[in-house]
Amino acid sequence: MSKQYSETFKKRAIEKALTRGHDVSVDQISNDIDVASGTLYHRIRKSRKTSVTKRDAPKKRHQDWCEAEKLDAIIETSTLDAENLNFYYHRNGVYKHHIEQWKADMASTQGHPREVAPEIRRVC
Repeated sequence: MSKQYSETFKKRAIEKALTRGHDVSVDQISNDIDVASGTLYHRIRKSRKTSVTKRDAPKKRHQDWCEAEKLDAIIETSTLDAENLNFYYHRNGVYKHHIEQWKADMASTQGHPREVAPEIRRVC
């Protein structure tokens, strides 16, 4: 007999799998939450297909991200594996070159906040 899971549980399971660290496999997560790995893989694929539609709200442009959001993105993407990085980029409307540029911008202004242009200093 198959188990019936709530929509909340399904969403949390998918989110946990997609945001896992590079040292954790989907199989490990499926064991932790007591869901068959095939089921979890199926739900991940299904969620990717349904989340990428033209009806989705437009993503924030990379130019509109404030410094705090950029820093959060740099930190979050630093722990993701290639598959989850691609998902992050697509979900958030930014790409690897944006993250790399943000890192370089922050590194070049480290210790010299007065030299930063006013539009760059804008915070959320």
